[in-house]
Amino acid sequence: MNFRSLLGASVHRYLLLIEELYYSKKGVTFEELQNKINCSTPVLLSDIKYINSHWENFTIHKKKGIYTVEVNSRFSIRSLYSDILESSPEFQIIEQLLYEDCENIHALANHLFLSFSNTQRYLKKIGVMLKKIGLHLSHRPLRIEGNEMMIRQFYLLYFLEKYDGINDQLPKIEKEEQTLIENTILGFFAENNVAYSYMEYKRTVYSVYIALWRGNNGHILENETLRLSPMKFSDKYVLNEFQRKLRQKFKNLPKRLFFEDCLWRFSLDIVILNDEHHRIACEENPTYLRLFLEHVEMIDELEKLIGHSFNEERKMRLVKLLTKEFYLYEPMYSPLSILREARNQLIDDFSTKHECAAQAFHSWIEQFLWKNQRNEEVDSRNAYLYLLLTTLPEVVQLFEGKDRQLNVLLLSDLNPSEEECLLQKIYANVYGNYTIHLLRELNKNLNTVHKKACHYDCVLTTYSINGLPKELVGLVVDFPLRPETIVEMQKMFSRFSLSEPVSALQNVEYSQKFE
Repeated sequence: MNFRSLLGASVHRYLLLIEELYYSKKGVTFEELQNKINCSTPVLLSDIKYINSHWENFTIHKKKGIYTVEVNSRFSIRSLYSDILESSPEFQIIEQLLYEDCENIHALANHLFLSFSNTQRYLKKIGVMLKKIGLHLSHRPLRIEGNEMMIRQFYLLYFLEKYDGINDQLPKIEKEEQTLIENTILGFFAENNVAYSYMEYKRTVYSVYIALWRGNNGHILENETLRLSPMKFSDKYVLNEFQRKLRQKFKNLPKRLFFEDCLWRFSLDIVILNDEHHRIACEENPTYLRLFLEHVEMIDELEKLIGHSFNEERKMRLVKLLTKEFYLYEPMYSPLSILREARNQLIDDFSTKHECAAQAFHSWIEQFLWKNQRNEEVDSRNAYLYLLLTTLPEVVQLFEGKDRQLNVLLLSDLNPSEEECLLQKIYANVYGNYTIHLLRELNKNLNTVHKKACHYDCVLTTYSINGLPKELVGLVVDFPLRPETIVEMQKMFSRFSLSEPVSALQNVEYSQKFE
């Protein structure tokens, strides 16, 4: 689930327009853009003009009726989401609700230089969206209430999308206080042997920052759910200074379980530090144990599906990752995002190229969600598939290669060096259990060609297949190999690997001459 519907209609269209052009490999026609964005011709032309004049990092070009977008080489598509979150009044309001500086709508409108009526309208939209994830927007005073863990996760995703890359900013606190938070976390990582990645460090910085604001405003996590063990922080002086200096800014922070609340992602077993932490979580946290065992069973089913057993280390890595990613949302909600939808783009590309594998994996995921009574919406299914494809990228090749071997005939009029290059490209880009054979002794008699070809599952040819029997499945392959051909070849190989070897063609005779 994402929060794009909070955006104004114009901004939402700008976002869809740039994404459609950005992810298109060959450009998009005007009619295709209209269908995607669902707007009139004048509106679309006006949107293109607005983007070119106001968004300096993205320029839309038109050439021979095809539209493309040029992106500043120093920026990525993620900077677009950051800019929108920065300028959107709806998300400015959401950020102010974290700080709880404004008691009522009048104060909020004045603080953000918005009209009272617009502020009311934005708050109504925000309230509707929050309700979808089980949260409640209170108006007296203005604040977000509900599942505290979900609220913190929501704000964590918001800040991670707003401050892209290494642009870490902690609003409304001094630079000295930000440095203190960052250095304390680095010390915590070092002492607890946390497998360092910049993204995990960034998540922890923002999760501490969010916990400080939520705790200062009286929103704390359940005491009985927080556990410091097995986290270590032996330098008590550093820990005491961390608390003392931050209490000067956040004067209403709870006195008990301060450090556990700041590091809520670790103390609630969302992030597992090491094997000892995993052992304690399984013993003391029934929810974690149940999710862990469910995902162990899920990966066991995956191994049966692809006909391959992973080593224990890789298997446990995926199981723990799945447990972590879905711990916050189970069992009713699907994983959240704010504006980004890169997950869907990867899955769309995968589903187009690997149709059979996509169907099999979706079925495997749907069965797991149904069996364990979890949210079965498309966002949940896509989240599982995305984690599978990014954590175990070889899983697609394993699935495509588990069926019987295909014998593929290549009829080529290329020179030997081109043939060798073409074969290398096919083997590198098309997954499956197949072998490509070259027919060297070609002659002009089509019947002779057929007698050879009918012993293969399918035929690739570098020239027109007119004249070959319709029963003989063939695909024309250009050199150099085009992306569209790779997709079609993958579909063909996947489809025929599930079928029985072709034998009916062997008794068919043709007297036509090959042209």
